[in-house]
Amino acid sequence: MARVNQELNCQFLGSAHTLVDSNKIQCLVAENPVYERNNLRVFETPKDGHSYFMTVDVSRGRGLDYSAVIVFDVTAMPFKVVATYKDNNVSPMELPTLIYNLGMQYKEALVMIEANDLGESVANELWWTLEYSGVLHTKDGKIGGSGILGVKTTKGVKNRGCSKVKELIENDQLIVSDRRIIEELEGYVLGKKGTYEAQNTKINDDLC
Repeated sequence: MARVNQELNCQFLGSAHTLVDSNKIQCLVAENPVYERNNLRVFETPKDGHSYFMTVDVSRGRGLDYSAVIVFDVTAMPFKVVATYKDNNVSPMELPTLIYNLGMQYKEALVMIEANDLGESVANELWWTLEYSGVLHTKDGKIGGSGILGVKTTKGVKNRGCSKVKELIENDQLIVSDRRIIEELEGYVLGKKGTYEAQNTKINDDLC
């Protein structure tokens, strides 16, 4: 179907091998943030009675990969991206405070941190030093109170996560508000190692 659309219908957005179907990516509508400053974009301010969830990807802050944070409103389906942060210069030492402040604003949101590399130290700082109680623990890649802080991203964990993201977006169960996420999805393709990754390194895939 993807090849037919490209050859007969002149639909070239994305790739036949993107995680999310290219036809669905075409239907995603970016919103203008209601607030934007220092690489933080807010699409909806916190609401009383709503539940929020945050995901965090940690980089070294040296101008290469980006540290990325997404805040989701998970009160009811469809879930919605309500805030995003993406910066490749923020230090891992500064990031825990940023996560803490953002999480507290969004009603003490639960936080899932990728604990690979420096992500582990960010999770520890947020939990032990800042005493943020919403940091999620995992055991064997699944949420569990007695496991590690955050989640170690293995090939299996990443594949399960990608499968869930694909399901949510293609079934209209997740509203993707940020143009940056949509741009990343357009080039988020199946790589040679059998996992999804950025086709264009200038755009990267840290929000994905």
